[in-house]
Amino acid sequence: MESSFSDLIILLASGINQRRMYFDDHPKVQAVSHEFTMRLRGLIDEEGREEFSFGVYGGKFIRHGKYLVGPSIAGRSLIEFAELLGCGGFSFRLPLAMVDVATFFRLGAAQKEKMANLEEAKALFLAHGIGHIELT
Repeated sequence: MESSFSDLIILLASGINQRRMYFDDHPKVQAVSHEFTMRLRGLIDEEGREEFSFGVYGGKFIRHGKYLVGPSIAGRSLIEFAELLGCGGFSFRLPLAMVDVATFFRLGAAQKEKMANLEEAKALFLAHGIGHIELT
């Protein structure tokens, strides 16, 4: 279970990295978007939850109050994105579409400046039509 959770975080970071090199509809970006969406559905169904969420604190990912070392090393681009957004983590809810994930990757790849506050970051997501990914 913990491995699946870590794998999802690493996939998100990988998607941001792929998007930095390619465009939204590139097969590599689409493949990561698809894989994340499918694995997320599997994990949520397995755990019987409505969402998948994790925190970011002190440059590391956290879950249930514990640091996740492996994903924190492999997922640096996702940590940097959270820091630029000024959020303490992310929450993904079903029904999450591949387009939501691809847009998340695009924003993660493009964001270079720190947002003024969390409300501005939430407005950015809303303006790009991301409704099933919440900043926490």
